[in-house]
Amino acid sequence: MRWVTEEIYLKYPLQATFTPIHLEASFQAQIGINLIMHDINTAFHSAGPLGTAQLTLCQTLDFYKRLVEWYKALPPELMPDRIAMPQDLQLQ
Repeated sequence: MRWVTEEIYLKYPLQATFTPIHLEASFQAQIGINLIMHDINTAFHSAGPLGTAQLTLCQTLDFYKRLVEWYKALPPELMPDRIAMPQDLQLQ
């Protein structure tokens, strides 16, 4: 019988078991934060000349709400106390 999974596992040298890298969850979380960062960047560039642009309170609260919702939607394996992969540290 052949064991097939959609997950990728790594084995660290001093670890007895394999560690899943949670590639799908990590990729989706990275895309989500990148979309929010893109929208923030676009809002700043359309608000005025570089270095002088300011967001309105409404825009700021909207971005804050989106960031909080993104964070709350992270799966348990990407929470700060459960991160196993270096690329996931960048999300926090």
